[in-house]
Amino acid sequence: MALGTLLQIASAIVALTGVAAWSVTKESLNQVRAQNGDLRAEVGDKDRRHTEDQATIARQASDIDVLRRVVTGEVQLLAIKEMLSLHHDESMAALRELLGRRTHE
Repeated sequence: MALGTLLQIASAIVALTGVAAWSVTKESLNQVRAQNGDLRAEVGDKDRRHTEDQATIARQASDIDVLRRVVTGEVQLLAIKEMLSLHHDESMAALRELLGRRTHE
């Protein structure tokens, strides 16, 4: 084989290798870009879910505060009811005592 033929074959091999390398690089780059787009979409979805979760947490915290006030109010009402009952019993006992004294006078 002549030197010119060997150079042509070598040039063709180098060219084919370069085209193949470029093709692989281009495909890899396209895959990375597609994956990047998917990851950006996933991050966006997670951000939206995070925002929704934060809103849910805020609503639940508000509901807990309302329930706490209701329960506290019920406990206070029960305490007031107990105190009223005790005072009523004491008042009735005092009234009976007063009425008993009047009938004996």
